[in-house]
Amino acid sequence: MVLELLITLSVIALLAAIGTYNYTSSYRNSLLADTTNALVSLAQLAQQKAVAQEQGTAWGMFIDNTTGTDPYAEVYGGDAYAAGAVVEHYQLPKQMKVITPEPGTTQDVHFQKFSGLPSASSTIVIGLRGSSFTKTITITDAGGISNN
Repeated sequence: MVLELLITLSVIALLAAIGTYNYTSSYRNSLLADTTNALVSLAQLAQQKAVAQEQGTAWGMFIDNTTGTDPYAEVYGGDAYAAGAVVEHYQLPKQMKVITPEPGTTQDVHFQKFSGLPSASSTIVIGLRGSSFTKTITITDAGGISNN
């Protein structure tokens, strides 16, 4: 009877551990996908505003990774990034890290008015802290914005 109870408790503990691991893994993967989609949406917003020539100017997305621990992205209007021209701000979750641009740097993705084409192709890589899982956002010279 005691042996049966120990076996039952062991099985329950094992199932609980597996369930917790699966939940945590699923949550982290979902967070990575959601963050990637948010950054893609910001880039698309900047591009759409440039095509629409909103405020009669070009638009861009600025990624600040200067601290390496508190990265954020902003959509701005104008020919160059200026904090006063920001219309959208997105703070990455604490569990996320920006790999490209490298810590200590920034990246500016600038879209030309009317055409919406970027001034240069860009790559943004984000990942989960304490993990090797990453997602890459690619902005091509032709204006395509995708992630994998």
